[in-house]
Amino acid sequence: MNHSEELHLINEMKRRNVKAQREFYDRFAGFAMAVALRYIADRDAAKDVLQDSFVKMFDAIGSFNLRPESSLKSWVASVVAHKAVDALKNARRLNLISTDETNISDTDAGISDDTSDDDTDDIDIGLIHKMICSMPDGYRTVFNLFVFERKSHREIADILGISESTSASQFYHAKKLLRRMISEYRNKAGGR
Repeated sequence: MNHSEELHLINEMKRRNVKAQREFYDRFAGFAMAVALRYIADRDAAKDVLQDSFVKMFDAIGSFNLRPESSLKSWVASVVAHKAVDALKNARRLNLISTDETNISDTDAGISDDTSDDDTDDIDIGLIHKMICSMPDGYRTVFNLFVFERKSHREIADILGISESTSASQFYHAKKLLRRMISEYRNKAGGR
């Protein structure tokens, strides 16, 4: 969907055109569910987030302005991610534990922009998704916000009500866990 098609769809939705709302839902529901499942492993809870997200988007569309450098898809991802984080916080499931950050360098914690240090081209993206989903909620949430939503540790700290160092620590441990899962997978696959 190009920018002008997105603008047309948004304008029709602002007019409360039911057909446009249905098209929006049909076009983005699968993507939005995938975003919700990145944060919330339980499918039923993710469906609740999906529903809350679309209610929020339909309510907010009247004041939404699509900027030339952004897309409707990025807005959908942002709304769903925020709703998923809210659901986790409300369920008190994040369990963010501040660990000893003195052993974590800024680079290890992901404070640098380089998060592409692992080559995973040989691993199915669905399998990597499952690995991420199997992480503890706190690790998974910070990892998703940092990697997929491109939030800084300062922004993550504000969103989750934690310190920047706790965000960095959670990300560091999430990356370490993901590396271990990838290594274990490769060892099993190589040992067949």
